[in-house]
Amino acid sequence: MRRCLIHYYIYVCITALTLTACNGDNSVMMPDSIGNAYDVTLVTKDKRLCNVALDILDTVMPAMTQHERLFTILTFNSISGATRYRRTLVMVRLTGDKTHIRYEHNAYASPQLLVFIESPSAEQLKTDCHKAKAAITKLIDGFETATAVQRARKSPNRMAQQEIRRLFNARIDVPNEMASAKRGKDFLWFSDNGTKTMRNICVYATPGTDCSANRLVDLRDSVMARNIPGERQGMFMTTEHRAGLRHQRRGPFTVIHGLWAMKDDAMGGPFVSLSLPDTTRRRTITAEAFLYAPSVDKAQTMRQLEALLYTLRLE
Repeated sequence: MRRCLIHYYIYVCITALTLTACNGDNSVMMPDSIGNAYDVTLVTKDKRLCNVALDILDTVMPAMTQHERLFTILTFNSISGATRYRRTLVMVRLTGDKTHIRYEHNAYASPQLLVFIESPSAEQLKTDCHKAKAAITKLIDGFETATAVQRARKSPNRMAQQEIRRLFNARIDVPNEMASAKRGKDFLWFSDNGTKTMRNICVYATPGTDCSANRLVDLRDSVMARNIPGERQGMFMTTEHRAGLRHQRRGPFTVIHGLWAMKDDAMGGPFVSLSLPDTTRRRTITAEAFLYAPSVDKAQTMRQLEALLYTLRLE
């Protein structure tokens, strides 16, 4: 399973675009990179290329309570001074006879991703815009996911790890700051109890190994109603079906993005769940992250929470 996940995040294949990597990891003794997760610094001298590249990087986060872009973008004409230490650099220039994308890690700082977009003209790059968007979004998202997973594995919540192992024969790296915990039947809930932004991770087991999306959502509603009540009797967490759900397969996981709501209350927000069949024990293990942050943007925090879920593995 670990090999499958590594391949998922490193391998990018986009038809009609050339993509290569120079992946010498020079992170030892590197200065720390500048910027937050999903900050992107766009570097180009050509105004037309800049406009096309901004369209490529204009990525909307799915399944959010409001319209939010995934990347925070800064633009520069060249790399100079501290600019080279930015977390993610996307450099665009006119060259060659077709659109070509290559990338490097940790050239000037760590963690760092450098993406080079080369195209013969702004018009050609615009023609390749959709394919380039898919490739670059996967590259940046994969880099941020791998960085978040690596950080979580350096300082996990040991108590949470022990409880998850004991109850589910599984492992997931819950961060240390999620120190508040609640246990139910085949259910664990960890939270940081933040006042402005409350981050949560739940792990639960359900009978059977059918990981079809409709069944998983029905099971989610049952598990959350039983384990996450509201402030008053009759309130409980449910799935907001009217907003639509997005589901896909990623390696061994069934991934569902959607919105949660508290029945008969105004509380709500985004969630993402990863479900993994445990054929040995004839059950399904689900790890879910949900966020309550009514007054702030949520896209980047949700991506970071989702990254933590990919540390889920059976033991």
